[in-house]
Amino acid sequence: MTNYTDEERRRGRRLMKELAPRIKAEVMKQRRETPADASRMAPRSGVGQGLMAELTERNLDALIVYRRGERQWYADVTLKGLPPGVANVLGTPVRAPLPTEAEAQAAGRSMLIGIWATILDNQSVARDTRARDRIFELHGYEIPIPAEIVEAISAAQRPFGQAIGLTPADSRAQLRLRLTEIMGADRFDPDIWEKASDHQRMLIQANIVSLLAMGDVRYPPHITLAPTEEDAGASCDSEAPQP
Repeated sequence: MTNYTDEERRRGRRLMKELAPRIKAEVMKQRRETPADASRMAPRSGVGQGLMAELTERNLDALIVYRRGERQWYADVTLKGLPPGVANVLGTPVRAPLPTEAEAQAAGRSMLIGIWATILDNQSVARDTRARDRIFELHGYEIPIPAEIVEAISAAQRPFGQAIGLTPADSRAQLRLRLTEIMGADRFDPDIWEKASDHQRMLIQANIVSLLAMGDVRYPPHITLAPTEEDAGASCDSEAPQP
């Protein structure tokens, strides 16, 4: 998760607006010329697979190219309107920054090509054949939760969570406490999970469902990148790169 400045978000939406139609046309042309095209994104994690199965054109929000330190450039595709429990950002790795803005823009463009190939594939797939589990990454292990449960809890939790001030940080703290009680530490051990009682599993799953309903898809969360004053003033060309 990254904290973007307002200006980064504005630039990102302009860049998406400029790039998306070009890349859509490019991918469609490539599909006509090479039907066996392999540009579709194929994420390895369950979180990524769940996201790609849900993608449509209306989910595209912004392509944000940003700096978080000297020679530390990143590109994120942010998404909107996705169901509860589905990740809403695809980006370059936090632990592998790119040295230049141009390289980050090129990486973002490559992601958009893969995303558009996926969107076109999804248009030909019946909705009810898609994955119906939401995947939560718990200390590197994938925990499936039925989508219907996440969506129902999200609808119920939204007004109550706002009323009592429930936040993802609260649910993460509760999950950390449950893991420590059941696993002996803030970790996940599949052997202990298999031997745990139904009640113990339910406690952990309840925290996972709460986090999914609020948009968190993993614990511990990824590193948060916050902009410095120097980063906020970094020159970022808002012109879309030519196809």
